[in-house]
Amino acid sequence: SARRYRVERPRRNAAKGESGSTLSQGLSGHERAVARSHRAFSLGYSLRKSRCSRSGVRTGVTAGVTSPWSRFTPFAGTWQGVAKEPVEQLIEMAVHEDGALADITTAVTVDDETRAVGSFIAKEHGIVAGLPVAEMVFAHVDEHILFASVALDGDDVQAGQEIARITGSAETILVCERIALNFLQRMSGIATQTGQFVAAVRRTNATILDTRKTVPGFRELDKYSVACGGGQNHRANLGAGVLIKDNHIAAAGGITPVLRRVNGFRTDYMTVEIEVDRLDQIG
Repeated sequence: SARRYRVERPRRNAAKGESGSTLSQGLSGHERAVARSHRAFSLGYSLRKSRCSRSGVRTGVTAGVTSPWSRFTPFAGTWQGVAKEPVEQLIEMAVHEDGALADITTAVTVDDETRAVGSFIAKEHGIVAGLPVAEMVFAHVDEHILFASVALDGDDVQAGQEIARITGSAETILVCERIALNFLQRMSGIATQTGQFVAAVRRTNATILDTRKTVPGFRELDKYSVACGGGQNHRANLGAGVLIKDNHIAAAGGITPVLRRVNGFRTDYMTVEIEVDRLDQIG
């Protein structure tokens, strides 16, 4: 459920005439940072003071690419198919990692009652992914923040185009903006690059699939981003199907014993694939 955290205002020590900062966190400890290795999509962010009323639209999603693997996995290529608990854990870790609830700069420069409107703006042409996650970041800290999507995940956007708008406490917006951008830029980068691969094979029989080569903890979001870019999701984990690679063949003593064992194990509902390195292996 959404929580309301507060960055307490600096207070003055009357006896010594010194100012100090009391910062309230209230988060469970996640001590390790999440590595971010994918190309980031360039997004800008602007903020302005506001007296806007509390009204907005909720985030929508248009991505919906599925593959034969999806029936064996909890993820089906749409936002509705993404498990939300791991995403919440990533967000909580990111909030803790960034010290979002201990933002001294915001605490000493922004008044508690200040309201603002923030806009997320694309700085280059690309495909959007991660708007629901960005909304979850703000809601995780302040349930009263209003997040309005101007674009939808999977949309092709141009440089200078506004993709989302936030209305509410300036304090909350300022402490959450970088975390939301980190998710948005990473996911939109994956979607954009996937879209380029999909476009490159559009007039062929090739299909762009994702892999398990993901940053730990980000697999569902990475696969969702691939779907937003028009790619198809392959198996989500090792238990989602049989994919025979060269190392399996080497360990088993050849392709014949591998196929014999798989045929003795498989069911009508199991997808079996064999990875090849050369065209002459297909025949």
